[in-house]
Amino acid sequence: MVMTAVVDVMESMYGDPVSVNASWAFTDSGYPTANIQSVRLASPHPIYAGFNDSVSLVMRGDSGSVVAPIQLDVSVQIPVIVMKRSVAPGSIVRAEDVEVSMFSVNEAPSNVIRSKQAIVGKKARSRLLEGRMATGPMLYDVAVVTSGQRVRVVLESDAIQIATRGTLRHDARIGERVGVELENGATVEAEVRDDQTVIIRN
Repeated sequence: MVMTAVVDVMESMYGDPVSVNASWAFTDSGYPTANIQSVRLASPHPIYAGFNDSVSLVMRGDSGSVVAPIQLDVSVQIPVIVMKRSVAPGSIVRAEDVEVSMFSVNEAPSNVIRSKQAIVGKKARSRLLEGRMATGPMLYDVAVVTSGQRVRVVLESDAIQIATRGTLRHDARIGERVGVELENGATVEAEVRDDQTVIIRN
């Protein structure tokens, strides 16, 4: 129960998902022998990763609540986007350019990119170097395809691939869904693959 309470606090502080390791020691007494049903952490200050010596366990059981001061030492790792290859300024970041690695929150900047969804399809404001973390200011959001643009529309299935042409109904980025008006007048939804191609999967 204590570990669950620690993870809950770390997720609220650093976001979900996180990987948490923790150790704690009671400073006044031990874990009560009563039937404890829930445990939470309390502190007059935010509980960060690292050593915290002003934390209390608030334990609720059959006979009421018990508050016990503890010393808590926590290490937290978060998922961080690291460049698998360098990307030039003005170029679009693709899924194959990045990978997710786990880093200590003490090593990662507060504005670090933490998911592929937050970086793929954006443009590099500055050079993104292989092996380095990517941060928010290094990128800017831009539509890869725009309303009215003529694109190649590819219908994919396990057995065949058929291509035609269509006109986009609105702006979109790589990986997003976009409405496409086909040459026969029908309107379909497709996924943006790159700045010239959308995909319909059957």
